[in-house]
Amino acid sequence: TISNRVAADAEYQFSPRVGIAFPISETGVMRFSAGLFFQVPAGGLLYTNPEYEVNPASSVNSFGNAGISPERTLSFEVGLQQGITDRIGMELTVFSKDVRNLLGQEILRNPNGDFAIRWINRDYGTIRGITASMFQRGGGTLAWTVDYTLQFAEGTSSSAGEAFGRQQSGLDEILSLVRLDWDRRHVLNNTLTLTPYQHVNITFINRLQSGTPYTTVRDFVRSNLKNNAVKPLLFTSDVRAYAKPPFIDQNIQLFLQVENIFDSEQPVNVYEDTGRADESVQLELFRRAGTPVGGLNTLDEFFYRQEFFGAPRKISLGLSYNF
Repeated sequence: TISNRVAADAEYQFSPRVGIAFPISETGVMRFSAGLFFQVPAGGLLYTNPEYEVNPASSVNSFGNAGISPERTLSFEVGLQQGITDRIGMELTVFSKDVRNLLGQEILRNPNGDFAIRWINRDYGTIRGITASMFQRGGGTLAWTVDYTLQFAEGTSSSAGEAFGRQQSGLDEILSLVRLDWDRRHVLNNTLTLTPYQHVNITFINRLQSGTPYTTVRDFVRSNLKNNAVKPLLFTSDVRAYAKPPFIDQNIQLFLQVENIFDSEQPVNVYEDTGRADESVQLELFRRAGTPVGGLNTLDEFFYRQEFFGAPRKISLGLSYNF
């Protein structure tokens, strides 16, 4: 009611940040940085349905919360950079982020038994990992980089609306840290740049990365353990070439870009009952039952989900002009 409404408290933010770097040898540097960061929630979440009106035709009513606190991230990073030769070097970085006051949903019921949802600060997460890299700088006909990242991203929720979705699906509330939907445990990157001539540059870019987690479905029942399996490994390879022929205006640069050189099907999503992008338990059941399929597509074509795969090979050829 109007009588029991109160004004939201004012919010103040203090965001200290510090960075320190010092030499440890003639070609080595140690660095440290830390910071406290805040992010103000979107205005739509603060002021959703500010008059607290209830739609009698809806079984779910949402309400904002002007008293939401800003999301807080405490970040630490320690790094070591060391030269090995004049052109070859290495870098090692250890990082950690502690994220608090993430937005979630408080699920309530009104006297009629309908759901009421209010945004509150309820979720948290941690991101920690290490990155190791080596590189050879340009200056000759060959340059390269290689880096590997091991990362652990865990939290109580991967999205602000997850709590209500689990409640509607009959799943238990998440009370401990689990792998986040976008957690990618291993990432290996490599670039190789060739400069065979003065005005020609060719770069190969390769990426090998583990899949993100997903929640399995067995016998048409979703597991109560969120993100208890991992999608398949991904590998992509691209090439970018640039050239400035000496017989044309030097402000003009020709380029060739090829994404997914090998035109491989990269499984970016999977059927949760098999863990594969091209096979489903439902498909096998339909096959065994001899279920007829209407329309133009076959049963296999119907279950072939193009959005489950990455983009096919893409070739771009053109020129750019620098003013």
